[in-house]
Amino acid sequence: MTRDGFRQFLNGRPTVEAAEAVTAKVIRVDGGIHAVALDDDERHPIGPCRGPAEVQVGDIVLLIETNELPWVAQVDAQVGGA
Repeated sequence: MTRDGFRQFLNGRPTVEAAEAVTAKVIRVDGGIHAVALDDDERHPIGPCRGPAEVQVGDIVLLIETNELPWVAQVDAQVGGA
């Protein structure tokens, strides 16, 4: 954590430190969005993630892990379902 980040933390404003975004596939949307990196095992999804309400199973998204909750940004919606 940087010095400015520490000051923000002390002042009650939590910092968000994000990891590099990865391309992922949405595998579940019940109980929150759950996604898995394209080259990872689908038995261990990351989630629940924050993201747009219109995300569906099978969508390709950018997955960004932060120190609060993971986020997904919709990139490509499936046409005709998964």
